Amino acid sequence: MCGICGIFSAKGTLPKKDVIVAMTRALRHRGDDAWGVESFDSCCLGHQRLAILDLKVSANQPFSTLDRRYSIVFNGEIYNFKTIRDQLESKYRFRTTSDTEVILYSWIEWGHRSIDLFNGMFAFTILDNLEKKLYCYRDRMGVKPFFYLKKNNSFIFASEIKALLKHPDFKREVDYTALSDYLSLGYITGEKTIFKDVKRLLPATYLVVNADLSIKKEVYWDVRDFLQKNIKSDKKFILNSLEQSVKRRLVSDVEVASFVSGGIDSSSILKYACKNSPKMRTFSIGFPEKNFSELAQAKRLSNHFSTAHQETIFSQPDELFLRKLMLSYDQPFADTSAVVMFQLSAYASKSVKVVLSGDGGDEMFGGYETYRADIFARMANSFPFWPEISKGFYALISNKPSNFKKVSLDYKVKQFLRFSGVSFDRAHYSWRLLFSEDEKQKLLSPAAKHRLTGYDSFSCFSKIYENVGDFAPYKQNMYVDLKTWLADDILVKIDMAGMAHSLEIRSPYLDKEIVEYSCGISEKDKVNCFNTKRILKQALRGEIPDYVLSQKKQGFNSPVSLWLSGPLRNLFLKIIDQPLFKEFFPNTNYIEEIYERHCRRQRDYGFCLWSLLMFGLWADNYL
Repeated sequence: MCGICGIFSAKGTLPKKDVIVAMTRALRHRGDDAWGVESFDSCCLGHQRLAILDLKVSANQPFSTLDRRYSIVFNGEIYNFKTIRDQLESKYRFRTTSDTEVILYSWIEWGHRSIDLFNGMFAFTILDNLEKKLYCYRDRMGVKPFFYLKKNNSFIFASEIKALLKHPDFKREVDYTALSDYLSLGYITGEKTIFKDVKRLLPATYLVVNADLSIKKEVYWDVRDFLQKNIKSDKKFILNSLEQSVKRRLVSDVEVASFVSGGIDSSSILKYACKNSPKMRTFSIGFPEKNFSELAQAKRLSNHFSTAHQETIFSQPDELFLRKLMLSYDQPFADTSAVVMFQLSAYASKSVKVVLSGDGGDEMFGGYETYRADIFARMANSFPFWPEISKGFYALISNKPSNFKKVSLDYKVKQFLRFSGVSFDRAHYSWRLLFSEDEKQKLLSPAAKHRLTGYDSFSCFSKIYENVGDFAPYKQNMYVDLKTWLADDILVKIDMAGMAHSLEIRSPYLDKEIVEYSCGISEKDKVNCFNTKRILKQALRGEIPDYVLSQKKQGFNSPVSLWLSGPLRNLFLKIIDQPLFKEFFPNTNYIEEIYERHCRRQRDYGFCLWSLLMFGLWADNYL
């Protein structure tokens, strides 16, 4: 796991070396075991290293072939690199035992087809010094980030936007459609970023940058191909695939530990981690607020598997912590679990460099309550006049007192009544909606509203839905979740939180084999009105304790509704009154109105208000 960056300018003039050095060192939090920059005729490459495999100096990057025709900078892990290396050893002389060298020689041997062989998480760039071309790749699910921009005869790329900021041609101009998406979702999705000039390379996509800076973009894999299959569920295959995935992610030249929450995903991973690496260390985090804390469950599970367990309690964030959080994320980001993931990563990184995590289990096996809401909405819409009925019920209960519990029943019921009467695709989009289009009109400045004339953030989702329009509703929703919620929220959260502390987070449920198989499983085998993750729970019975399988899903949210109405009140009111914040959101009266309604518990606006606070703190750092 590392940080990469570079500047490609085949027909232009490369900047002074201190620019690529500054870009590279801006990524040192991602790993500072070694760092290097190298200049070629057409390109400068930079690399920050977190040494996990082959700890020797010879495996440092940038890494080049002996004739210096090809050079690579790579961030991530290829878990099956040893198998691929076996196919290459008769033709290539290896100088290291790293996966970096395997990627380079695989690409030289098979070109773009080599990507089909890689099972892992990766973002890498290969420079062809002879042809003056740059090849950029991102992994299938989007675990590893890759950002780029074209400016003044240069193609500039990096693992994080903060490295791009070091380039003298970078302009901090906000993309207002990205801002609109953020207000709706709490994150920014697709190729867009908050900065107008910066693009994000989509998952399962590669770029070829030619000498004239023309770009060829290709998708090399699409989960759609596996969603359209109808696979008969095989519990033994699921368990074997999960165990093999965990085993692959235990390959390391440093210690591998595991996050544990006490839920199904982390429990199942811990089961196979302990089976294949008996002396496992585990880490968990909780809150003083019992309704939000899973420390008791995590402790019980760690005792069951006899791990060396460490836990920490996170009481509440202060202004300094939140500013540091937003400085790490580079873009406004309002997922409340980012707070605890950031703190848990900081805690674990004091002891280890690599941890396993349960991320992806909910997406692969239908673990979210939103999938049950989809089913209920389909049932409700079979009744005549349901859209009108739901609106009436929502009007009756919308101002009923909220209890501020973790995604409480009253919050879910209100969201359901508010949106269940619309089309199934817009309903699924809306279950996690923060500000509606009408509410954004009350928030945004006249200039912002003018730029957004006719724009609806749902358009980001509708374009993805169009690609699977002939699929059943559940599989359409799963496809969209993988392309948006997973890629642009969950995986952004874990990469940025982990790498802010030089911690590599590996997710066994995102293994290529598991993803491709689970996508073919039918909705009825995964979720119904009463239960989620049905086939996974059935497969795991007898493998993990029954109390884990029967307990209610809790999630990883932070008690932001309580924080905002209490200890963070002064900070929130200070942020919304700052001139920079008001350039975007000048209607302070409206914000104060919904804030006071929140504090009186007339409606839980916690997620909405949190998104405004995070934007204000981000803007202070980046604008």
